[in-house]
Amino acid sequence: MLANSGDIKHQLPPQAVARVFEKLIGVESPQLILLGKQAIDDDSNATGQLLAGALDLPQVNCKFYAFY
Repeated sequence: MLANSGDIKHQLPPQAVARVFEKLIGVESPQLILLGKQAIDDDSNATGQLLAGALDLPQVNCKFYAFY
């Protein structure tokens, strides 16, 4: 699902976005939830962490590349 705010002049805070996704996830019951860092909450990386906490789910909030 792609959530587009369209012409909204003010960005929603990460807590509000997490609450919206929490309700949506309750309806859709996805097996995997992926959230972007920049597009979703102005690069604060908080929405995913707040959502995982609200749903009592594990989370990964960084990735790295390992070159061998």
